[in-house]
Amino acid sequence: MVRFLIQRPIAVIMAFTACFILGLVTYFTIPVSLLPDIAIPEITVQVTGQNTSARELENTVIKPIRQQLMQVNRLRDIQSETRDGSGMIRLSFDFGTNTNLAFIEVNEKIDAAMSFLPRETERPRVVKASATNIPVFT
Repeated sequence: MVRFLIQRPIAVIMAFTACFILGLVTYFTIPVSLLPDIAIPEITVQVTGQNTSARELENTVIKPIRQQLMQVNRLRDIQSETRDGSGMIRLSFDFGTNTNLAFIEVNEKIDAAMSFLPRETERPRVVKASATNIPVFT
């Protein structure tokens, strides 16, 4: 094999040049990202209730919203946490779920649940999780 390469120096130079050019082209065209934008299949619903105890907020606001959100497609897990004056519902979805469609569906379910909530309750905030929201360095 070495004898073959020594007898054909032009072929070796051309093969080396082709590999070098191919390497340059791929180096400049392949996108490299240190932190790619990964869709995390998680949506958070934030509820606020001014001057409301945790128990009252849980019974009057969080429970009706949870009942509606349990009907969302491809829902894997639902967790809620209530404190005095605020509450949070975390929705985890199966991997591969289109989070944009799930976000729209969650908003529709919250709109449907607003009729069961007290009048003075503000509309809950719906937040999609994103890899760009996670700090790289703490």
